[in-house]
Amino acid sequence: MGAKVLSGTGHLRPGAAPDRKEPGPVHIELTLQVLVGATALRVFAADVRSLSRRILGAGVRVGAAELAELRSRHAARPAEQPRQGRR
Repeated sequence: MGAKVLSGTGHLRPGAAPDRKEPGPVHIELTLQVLVGATALRVFAADVRSLSRRILGAGVRVGAAELAELRSRHAARPAEQPRQGRR
């Protein structure tokens, strides 16, 4: 058999590994996964930001309501008299 020719690699000697200048299937798959992830982040970033603001706002409202309830319960109790020490 003669020398084999692969597109873009030149002639190969028998048993020689090709000089790969083209990305292999693993590189292409990894690149596509990165692009898909970046696109998903960009598409859903506004929704995630909005949802996190709503959740944090609800938490602040719940916390403020709880604090107001605790203060009202504390104000409704009669004030404790300070104990008098020995004279």
